[in-house]
Amino acid sequence: MNTVNNTVAFIGPDRVPRTVTVRQPAMQELLRTLKIGDEVDVTFTEAVAISVEPAPR
Repeated sequence: MNTVNNTVAFIGPDRVPRTVTVRQPAMQELLRTLKIGDEVDVTFTEAVAISVEPAPR
């Protein structure tokens, strides 16, 4: 947890370590009240964008 950069690190349910930036001001304030070892529920969304184009002839 880094309150200067508003980041928090955790291990997801897939056992992959992740570090995310907390962007919402209300959540940044909450971040400052947490201690290492506190348990919280985290919801985040990942997105992927692709472009499909016809093959050249």
